[in-house]
Amino acid sequence: MIPGYVHNPNPDRYPTRADWPAPGTKGTHKGRPVTLMTVWHAYRALFQTGPYSTMAADLQDFISETQP
Repeated sequence: MIPGYVHNPNPDRYPTRADWPAPGTKGTHKGRPVTLMTVWHAYRALFQTGPYSTMAADLQDFISETQP
């Protein structure tokens, strides 16, 4: 096992590159309003959280405003 690894049995929200939301998509990440800036891996993305602040986080936790 990899130290610190925790298995998540839930299916991926964005399983393929074609499913990734486009940069500029607004939504929430764990309840916090964010705007997607870029995705550099299936599980890592850069989000804008304010006018001058960003955060790197898991893309699978992002819920866009256009999703049901």
